[in-house]
This record gives sequence, C-alpha cells and structure tokens, in this order.
Amino acid sequence: MRIEFNAELFALLEVVNEEVNHYPYREQGVVGMLHADDLRKTGGGVCSDYAYTKMLVLKENGVNDAGLGIATCLTDAKELHAVLIVSTTDGDFVLDNRAPRVLGFKEASKMYTWQTVPEYLMGDG
Repeated sequence: MRIEFNAELFALLEVVNEEVNHYPYREQGVVGMLHADDLRKTGGGVCSDYAYTKMLVLKENGVNDAGLGIATCLTDAKELHAVLIVSTTDGDFVLDNRAPRVLGFKEASKMYTWQTVPEYLMGDG
C-alpha cells in the first residue's frame, strides 16, 4: 500500500529522521544479526534500532504502517545495514541513520546494494 503523499507527510518524515538520528550509535556486539529496539527506551543502538524507532514514531503520528517497511542492504564496505522505507504515491523514500536528510529510493540505491526490501517495492525499480 502506498501512503498518500503531501507536504505535511514529507515534513514529518524529515523531522522523524532528524530527531531519531540524534540518538547515539552504539555497537551491540552482535555481528550479522539484526534486531530492533526502541531507541527512546535504550538511549542508543544500531541501524536496525533506528529504522524500527522511526517506524514506531511514524505510526504514533498516524502514518499507515502498511506503507512502511525495513529494508536491509550492503554498504560500500560490505557491511549489513538497515533502513526504513516509506512508500508513497509520489515515490519511495529512505530514512537512514547515515543520512541527515530523507533520501529518494533511487538516490539511496546508488549508495547501497539492496539485500531485502519490503515486498511492495519489488518490481518498482
């Protein structure tokens, strides 16, 4: 399902990405295994925690979770990474703890090799 895009939604995406990215990155000692904790409770975490927390905050702000999904990718350094994808009627957006702003899916695709993506993105290129 694609979420109806409007200026208010994009502003919310920007605020959530920026606010959640302010939590400290903390290595958890679990290599190659993704988990998800709410950063607002733990005070810091890894990429999957950022993606999960962003999803929670968006849902709490009335965004339909049917258009939200966590994707995994490989960085240039071949490290496993997780991001939140928001699928809208105006395209798909990536909320990433490594990026200070919301990225378009195609822009993020230049930075990452996708491993798993939400099913609704399959075939969208």
